[in-house]
Amino acid sequence: NPRIEDWPVTPSEKMVGLQPVNFFTGNPSLDVAVSNQEDNMSILVEESTTCSSN
Repeated sequence: NPRIEDWPVTPSEKMVGLQPVNFFTGNPSLDVAVSNQEDNMSILVEESTTCSSN
């Protein structure tokens, strides 16, 4: 008859490793168009033109 000491239970851990493959060729954020002032219409707002409650 086998005894418990013959096959001891050892602790184990499950490990998962994630490694990117072709990240810089398949990353969707690399295909974003370059921003320019004609498209985003950014303007500088002067402090004198802001609303105030005074």
